[in-house]
Amino acid sequence: MHADPNFINNPALRILTEQNFMDCIWINPDDARELEIQEGEMIRLENNPRFMTKIPRPVIGKAHISARVMPRCILTFHGMGHRAKI
Repeated sequence: MHADPNFINNPALRILTEQNFMDCIWINPDDARELEIQEGEMIRLENNPRFMTKIPRPVIGKAHISARVMPRCILTFHGMGHRAKI
């Protein structure tokens, strides 16, 4: 899916984004269990501020638990129009 922020107001793309959990932070089931994270729970991601200094912190989003994510990793989609006014 194209992730150009100019398309965030497109209702069809918004529906596809939500249906495919692209608005979520994906996490492995074992890691979610260890961290006591439930499906759909709002979680906060933080990293060492010395790296990637120009991104906003922290990142907050809904958790989506999926075995498609490797253990000790997360998956996030970005660029879906976070600066667009809806």
